[in-house]
Amino acid sequence: MTTMRISQSVGINGVNNPNDIKAVQQALNALLRLIAPTQRLVVDGRLGSRPEQSKTVAAINLFQQKVVGMVRPDGKVDVNGRTHRKVNEKLSQASASAQTPVSGALKVSLYSNIERYEGRVEHMYLDTKGFATVGVATY
Repeated sequence: MTTMRISQSVGINGVNNPNDIKAVQQALNALLRLIAPTQRLVVDGRLGSRPEQSKTVAAINLFQQKVVGMVRPDGKVDVNGRTHRKVNEKLSQASASAQTPVSGALKVSLYSNIERYEGRVEHMYLDTKGFATVGVATY
């Protein structure tokens, strides 16, 4: 997810269209590392009968406080408002960093280390195209 698109406000005193709520929930799930200790939100498009007590609004408040820098978070994402813009900024940064290819000397170093340890470290190998594959096992 590189951008969050909403058509109306979400949160306390928001319009709270279910599709917009889902978009906010998905975006906040993608940015959980910024709003610890928030747990992954259920993407159900609902805030419940008391939005001020919903986990989604709590996550919006925490995002506004920690990331947007609001002293008094309002628990609401307005279309193209400060919170909406900051969510999209952080989503695009996360997307760009996730897609940054490794190149140059670092790439050579990584490949030589993988070749050195391939077969000795479980779940790490070069595939037929020369791409490094690393897996994690659970015991």
